[in-house]
Amino acid sequence: MRSRLLNLVRKVLGLSPSPSENWTKFAEYLEIHPTVIIGKSANLVIDELPETPRIMVKIGEGSHIFARLSLINQDAEIVIGRNCQIGSSDLISSKKILIGDDVIMSWGCTLLDSDNHSIFWRHRKDDVAIARKSHFATKGDRITQGHDWEHVDRIPIEIGDKAYIGMNSVILKGVIIGEECVIGANTVVRKSLPAKTISIGNPSIIVGKVTE
Repeated sequence: MRSRLLNLVRKVLGLSPSPSENWTKFAEYLEIHPTVIIGKSANLVIDELPETPRIMVKIGEGSHIFARLSLINQDAEIVIGRNCQIGSSDLISSKKILIGDDVIMSWGCTLLDSDNHSIFWRHRKDDVAIARKSHFATKGDRITQGHDWEHVDRIPIEIGDKAYIGMNSVILKGVIIGEECVIGANTVVRKSLPAKTISIGNPSIIVGKVTE
């Protein structure tokens, strides 16, 4: 019922319906403003559903989404603000990815709020076997089901309002990008950046300030 109503509102507003199969099947976990544009390239994967349904993805008014959103833990959350354009990129959350308002993100970017696997072999030695078992048990739908997160660092990512993220950039766990930051193409951001700074490189370095 909710998905039919959402698509009716979108039709009245002159927008195309949301992609049906991989978005509407998770409707009770989503809070998406009816003005949001979900592009054909956009995809949504929720690997581990919480026992009690809750909102895991929020997308604000007027945003355009062309990215793949992957929530790989039942605690995961992705929040995208108003008037954002998120290109064909990968947002992979096991904790929380928070994107403010008026953010532009180009294509090919990766946001990852965890290490996914322990740095210690003794803790990750069974990860492949567990994923394989989950693959067959869920027919390939949820390969992280049963994944051991106990020894994996998970720290939220936060992108401030009005930031601009260049193509093929990588933003890693725990990073806070300040308001109006500009991230150059192919930049790997491992540490937080102050507001209105321009950053490039791998690892990223600050090369300037955004000034009028």
